[in-house]
Amino acid sequence: MWRGTPRPAPPGDADYLSEGMVEHMERCELYDDLYVERETVEALTPYTYEEFFLNFFAANWGFDWANPATQPDLTYFEQAAPGVAVGSVSPDYSVNLATTQSYVGHTTPDKWAGQYYQFAPQAGCDFVMLEGDGAHGAKLGWGFMGANTAASTLTYSGWVGQDFARVIAGHGVNNRIAATVVAFSKRYDYDLTATCVQPQIEIELPISPNHVAYVGDPLSPVAFMGYIRVTSNGEPVTGIPADWFVLDVGGSPVTVDTLYEVTKGQYLGVFVPPTKPVGTTWANLRACLNTTGLCDSNNNALLYVPPGNVDMVLLHDASGSMSDVDVPGDYSRLEQAKLAARLLVLLARTGDSYGIMDFSAANNPPGCNPNCPADNHIIYPKTAITNPATQIPLMQAAIDTMTAREWTNLGQGLVDAQLLALGAPYSNNNKVVTVLSDGEENINPMYDAVADTLSVVVNTWGFSGEAPNDLLARIAAEQGGEFNYVSTSPGSTLWPATQEALRAEAAEGFMAAGIAPAQAEELAEVLAPSLEYLPGGLALADSYEYLHTAESGGARVMQGAYTAVAENIWQYQNAIVSDTDSYLLLVSTSKQPEYGGCSGWKRDVEVLLPGGNERQWIPISPAGTVPANWDVRNSKAPSYSDALYVTNPTPGQWRMRTKLYYMVCATEETELEEETAEPNVPLMTSDFLMNGAVWGTINLDAHILLENGQGRIGDPVPLVATVLRRDGAMASTAVLAMVERPGTSFDLLWLHDDGQHGDGPAGDGVYANTYYKSILGGAYNVSILAGVPDPSAPDQLLLRLWKGSYYMEGDYQDTDDDRFPPWWEDRYPCMDRTRYDNPQADYDQDGATNWLEWEHGTNPCVADTDGGGEMDGSEISHGRNPHWDIDDTVRPIFNWSVRPLNQAILVRWSRPISYTHVFIRVEDTSGGGNVYDGGQTGEMMIPLPNNVLYEVLLWGETETGEGSPTDVVTVMPQSDPDAPSGFFLINNGAPATADQAVSLYVNASDVPLDGLAAPGGAITAANDWTSLNDVSGDIQMRFANEMAGPWTAWEPYVAARPWVLTCQRGQTCPIYGQFRDAAGNESLIISDDIFITGTTLYLPIVTKN
Repeated sequence: MWRGTPRPAPPGDADYLSEGMVEHMERCELYDDLYVERETVEALTPYTYEEFFLNFFAANWGFDWANPATQPDLTYFEQAAPGVAVGSVSPDYSVNLATTQSYVGHTTPDKWAGQYYQFAPQAGCDFVMLEGDGAHGAKLGWGFMGANTAASTLTYSGWVGQDFARVIAGHGVNNRIAATVVAFSKRYDYDLTATCVQPQIEIELPISPNHVAYVGDPLSPVAFMGYIRVTSNGEPVTGIPADWFVLDVGGSPVTVDTLYEVTKGQYLGVFVPPTKPVGTTWANLRACLNTTGLCDSNNNALLYVPPGNVDMVLLHDASGSMSDVDVPGDYSRLEQAKLAARLLVLLARTGDSYGIMDFSAANNPPGCNPNCPADNHIIYPKTAITNPATQIPLMQAAIDTMTAREWTNLGQGLVDAQLLALGAPYSNNNKVVTVLSDGEENINPMYDAVADTLSVVVNTWGFSGEAPNDLLARIAAEQGGEFNYVSTSPGSTLWPATQEALRAEAAEGFMAAGIAPAQAEELAEVLAPSLEYLPGGLALADSYEYLHTAESGGARVMQGAYTAVAENIWQYQNAIVSDTDSYLLLVSTSKQPEYGGCSGWKRDVEVLLPGGNERQWIPISPAGTVPANWDVRNSKAPSYSDALYVTNPTPGQWRMRTKLYYMVCATEETELEEETAEPNVPLMTSDFLMNGAVWGTINLDAHILLENGQGRIGDPVPLVATVLRRDGAMASTAVLAMVERPGTSFDLLWLHDDGQHGDGPAGDGVYANTYYKSILGGAYNVSILAGVPDPSAPDQLLLRLWKGSYYMEGDYQDTDDDRFPPWWEDRYPCMDRTRYDNPQADYDQDGATNWLEWEHGTNPCVADTDGGGEMDGSEISHGRNPHWDIDDTVRPIFNWSVRPLNQAILVRWSRPISYTHVFIRVEDTSGGGNVYDGGQTGEMMIPLPNNVLYEVLLWGETETGEGSPTDVVTVMPQSDPDAPSGFFLINNGAPATADQAVSLYVNASDVPLDGLAAPGGAITAANDWTSLNDVSGDIQMRFANEMAGPWTAWEPYVAARPWVLTCQRGQTCPIYGQFRDAAGNESLIISDDIFITGTTLYLPIVTKN
């Protein structure tokens, strides 16, 4: 397939069948280099060089059945030329397939070469799952095809990467299945498996009752994310094509905006639901594999109601440890939980339902553990919110009565909370139980004993480092909720310089994405609260406010945290509102309470509408006169929070500001103190948050793709996110994730929609990347920030923030005492779980020690994990991503050669303009040798003694990076290092013969040639250096009817030789040949072929007159 001009020339044109060569020559002139195939291909086609090469290999097998109109990449336009015949390839392996066929430990035959595997599906093998598994870090071409040779149709799927899988229709549809596996610049090992499968489909999400999709207004619903699992006999089926999936809601078709496989057998999709009549609420979702007729349905999986309401049951741990104080002078865990819960209920809206419980078990009789009696309290019974102004103070007063008691009976607490959540009053709202726990469960029934009885969404909050975060992560994953971890101590506080560096890095990335500097700085500042320890329950308050927003269908759009702020200093936050938003929420929460009266802390909070000036700030605390569509919430004393709901907010930039100050009632004593006070007395400081959220039709949805929300240290952690609106996934200007590691540091990770980061097809609105640095056991918090253009005001950038957590198991038996987990060592062939692998060693010589490879998730056995050309150590030391090839500043050396000479070797390589130097390492078998600086010449002759075997490799350097070395090539200088050149023709080049007895006409020379021997011949080309070589002569030759033999014995070269073909009449018969000289140099194997015609019988005719 050609891109733009030039197009393939038609028959009769001077460039017919040669325009590729013409373009190649023109680019040779442009680059002053012969190695310009890559540039030529990528200029003229929509493919990378590797993709184009893979397509070529696939076409070799499938061109006979490809459709030239729809599959031009798999056909040869030369076939249309008179007298041009394109031969087909024979598979290297061919079997009948009834169950499973595996090829384990295979290796590509050479660089830029591959192998073919062919399968004939038998009766009962209706679908064939092809799985290619390359060595870690491999860059292979996988071409999977199915052909119906009778109907002349071809199915093709190709991929360049480490692994690939595809399911192809088998018996009854395609009578031949094929796989080609191709190497590019390096050879790799791989496994290939073909399995007969019978796919079964299951909708994992959305599912009722614990994880439905809230799609909004029936007349204009919003897209939703869903997961579908496909199995065969309980085993995952990988590689189902996206267009096989067909979905409907109540019989009305669902639009599949995008769909791809995220983990083996699990498929993520963005789906646009159909419109429904006004009044529709619950709807059933069905998904089918259209090629099989197999379907799965989830009843009541979608809910057509506008966002904004939730049925919430808050379940707090009331064990004795909740009275602990983790930071001297701060609140206890219980008091921090109360502060956060008071904010949560402050946000209750008409139409919500709220219930509050705590759980504990009495130590009665003493020593009753693990069978102590439950002591669970309903602090506030589940109640429909009909009058927030009256009911919120009652809920806050009930929260203040919570106490810390004895044991932790999480299982029974969940059972009781579910009864409360599912009980009256009833509604169509999302029903959520939110669990806060700070310690291990220790009273029966344990969670595992009651897990199967739970049918509501359960969100879990791990509160403090003592929380059972592994269990809480699993509970949230199994019950359709989210796991969150909230620290109660400042162990993760960063130095201010580190915080500033992270903000600067984020801002720089946003600006690189095209966002204006001022707005880029604002976006970076949104992540700042996650970089600090927030005292006095502010972290939990922030988390609870986010929970309320997310579970009621909203989206956080503003976030700011301020610690140790001097009195009377305003702090500002901005929230951008779109005309698609129906509600706006602005919240200000402080650690310092306001009790009222003339003494104590005072909190001023003001809001400015879009377009307002500095004289138009409207106070909401203390509340002033506000517009009619404003609902101001001021928490009663002790007041920690103020909130503002705005219905149908004006689009544009809303601003909020907060300041705190401390007042002392005026008395004669205080007046005297003021008169005698020393100047410059330090002011008191305060701590507070300002957050904002909207409810509308643009929301950010994200997932952490770990089973049950947890993994093992060293495991890769895939992150995926998409901004959803009515018509599906929405393109974002930039998507950034920040990962908080347990108690140590933060990492920024940009998510991409380029088809190269686990994000599915490029440009589909789904963004993803993989985090590789989860090397510490414990809980990890993740914040994902997306900036998206406002559809109604493209110059306005909307912000959407998502939060989640996951847990990594860090316990393992380090039997070899090297600090590497055994499962991590098992992944890499150079590591060994049974021996000590020195963390400071550098097994792959890439500049990164084994320990640094572990910390960054790179391959300790491969110098360039991402295959982009730059060594891992170079990327890490320069702050680049060793898992992303695009940012490599040194490109691979794709084309190079080493040629033996007499007393020397000749090294040649392609010369990317970016190279400042190319270095050549030459070592003999004893380890002795040198490194030579080849500069930018592209060619270097290195004097060396004859008859010594040398290993040669190259690497390139630029001003900012060091390249990965090439594979090692062995070479031996000798007096005559040149193989003979030659060719042969069957019957002097005749295209066909009627006789199996033929003559071979041979031409060979041991003198290097100035040009081609003949089309298809073997050649040793002459150059400036070959004149130094001896010519040994005494050419010998040998022949075979098959590449694998048997071959004739070596015999002296003659110009003509008789031969007998072994193939049948009506077939094209190849013959293979090779030459050797007196020095033992062997030429490449060459071939020619001829067609054997049938025999015509002439019968006499006798007539009778």
